[in-house]
Amino acid sequence: PPILMILKILPLIITFWLGYFVKKIKIFNLNAADIFLKTIFYITLPPVIFLSVKNIKLNADYLLLPIIPLIIIFITYFITITISKKQNIALQTKGSFIISALIINTGFTLPFFMAIYGQSSVAVYTFYDFGNQLLIYTFIYFIAMKHNKNTSSSVDIKKFFKIPPLGALFGGLIFNIFHIGIPQTIFDTLSLIGSPTKFLIMFSLGIYFSFGFKKIKLIGYAILLRSVLGFLIGLALTELLGIDNALKPYAIIFSAAPVGYNTLVLSSLEKLDMDYSAEVVSFSLFLGLLYIPLMIYLFS
Repeated sequence: PPILMILKILPLIITFWLGYFVKKIKIFNLNAADIFLKTIFYITLPPVIFLSVKNIKLNADYLLLPIIPLIIIFITYFITITISKKQNIALQTKGSFIISALIINTGFTLPFFMAIYGQSSVAVYTFYDFGNQLLIYTFIYFIAMKHNKNTSSSVDIKKFFKIPPLGALFGGLIFNIFHIGIPQTIFDTLSLIGSPTKFLIMFSLGIYFSFGFKKIKLIGYAILLRSVLGFLIGLALTELLGIDNALKPYAIIFSAAPVGYNTLVLSSLEKLDMDYSAEVVSFSLFLGLLYIPLMIYLFS
């Protein structure tokens, strides 16, 4: 029922605005949000991924999920190149615009799915996000560096193999395929470590959020490409690839996710346009609070 779904999602929305509030009263700042996101990435999310992948019933459709973000990102890239050529913008702004339209914020949608469907949704998220993360730390990272006037470095592919969530994915697969059990104490420990994940995601994104949009036209282009075009391509690909009906809502909604907060991370690392990056992530997240719960209701 709609009212039950609203009651499950409402704590996430309250947590998001709590993050924004504590930033405004100067308890936490953007540096704290960076720490919280790193905590999720390196500590709390891997146990959640490991346990969910270990316990799901695998089928071939899971292996098709990473293909969807790969296709979405490459199609979107060629469109962003065309649009950016027609805009009179600085090199750094161009770089931030391109990567903002490409990075899929699956992490934002995950707490909503977890609130409604529980830990099993993390496994679907992990397989889909494998394609997204693969390109973020290779192709999209390379794009960011190409738009940094001062860079002379090259993409460090080894970083990709040091990503804890992917290690948790492969570990969970091994334990699943070979039916390896784990002691109850270890299970309880992993569950405890992973328990703050939903809170930390929404709380840190609330800290990142800010009002004030100076480059609204460019922001509009990025959000249309990221969420609307992503949704349409995702919808088409789930049909073309014959994705199982149980996985379709996940794949479609992940494809329509807001602009990824890694836009801020890469823009900071490569000294791109941080003002634009903060604005597009904030506006996209604000819209996501409205349409992601609605999409989950409609497609479920």
